[in-house]
Amino acid sequence: MVFSICNDAAHRPLGFEFGAEHAGLKKSGELDLAWMRVVESPGMSTPSPAVSAVGFFSAEQPPSPAARLCRRHLVTSRGRVHALLVHAGNANCDNGTRGLADAESLIAKTATVAHLKKEQILICSSGVRGVVLPIEIIDVCLEALIERASSARALDFARAILSDGESIKIASATGSVDGSATSILGIAKAARRTHPRLATLLMLLFTDAALPQDLLQSLGQTVVDHTLHSMTIDGRSSPCDSFVIVANGASGGPLIQADSRSAAVLRVGLDAVAKNLVQQILREASSARVAQISVLSAPSCEEAHRVAELIAIDPQVKHSIATSSPDLDRILAALPQGDRDQVSRITLLVDGVSLIRNGQRMQPAAEVLARVFIRDRALVQLDLGLGAQQAHLWTATYPFRPEPE
Repeated sequence: MVFSICNDAAHRPLGFEFGAEHAGLKKSGELDLAWMRVVESPGMSTPSPAVSAVGFFSAEQPPSPAARLCRRHLVTSRGRVHALLVHAGNANCDNGTRGLADAESLIAKTATVAHLKKEQILICSSGVRGVVLPIEIIDVCLEALIERASSARALDFARAILSDGESIKIASATGSVDGSATSILGIAKAARRTHPRLATLLMLLFTDAALPQDLLQSLGQTVVDHTLHSMTIDGRSSPCDSFVIVANGASGGPLIQADSRSAAVLRVGLDAVAKNLVQQILREASSARVAQISVLSAPSCEEAHRVAELIAIDPQVKHSIATSSPDLDRILAALPQGDRDQVSRITLLVDGVSLIRNGQRMQPAAEVLARVFIRDRALVQLDLGLGAQQAHLWTATYPFRPEPE
């Protein structure tokens, strides 16, 4: 069954509670603390043994204290994570040893209030860097944050993790896996600085499917490669980036096995929710059109991705696509010298209209271009004619002209 997806929390997975409170980290006075907990099964003192979690974090060094603790807790708990705390408005980053000590103290206090072990809790952060985290104002909110959590507060959770002025990004999907109704909920936040290798974003996926840790890790890596590693806005990055998936097994279905049809079906669902969130992120960041840069017939996947990235982050290319006047010289100039030497092999299409074919520039009719360039999304296809590999990268564009180089 194909997963049914929507841009809200209508298809909430079973077995998760969400909470949100205002501690005072955001100047706007908006919600700034978010909490997720796996619901305990009836008659049990602990959540289902099917609970598993994985995480993928910023490649920037040094990572934030939150990212460091997440990696540590995922290892020590062997993925048996039962809760997630997010604080927004203060990233607790670039604060030296004080930052890590404050994050550890916050986790310890949260574990005491929630009656969990420290390694069962993950923590994510976003907001202003280089400012000491006032953990005392968070501590006084923890009891209310945890006690008021419910399955109906996913939207509050989504609102609490945002930066001021950012819109909610949420998607959910439902489908049948091994005969059991299975749901996926995705929540994200992202600033304009978003780039491959996870940058200035939080993306959190929750599912009630039952998955072993190693399979969830494999599925998560595939989803990351298809989505977050295939988007960019301005080529910058952040040490706070986090992508987390939690599966709790509450759907009642059997444990999904690797290489099974059920694993393939669930991957499609996770991929669809993550791609939906990526598109929401790009639409908010873009002042004009969202563009897909596809590099085809490359000698290797790495080369295809490298060329796509060079084109996608170029401000002049972004401007030319946004203003419906593709700058061919600029697109070609974004190629490394070795590829430019092979220009006679290159074919370039924008929204299906040939602009270069086998190195020769085409002159499409003005009315053809006018029909194509009114679309909200642009598809740029660059065929290098050098191999069989390809890569696809999404990017945001903007109509204002960048400063001269």
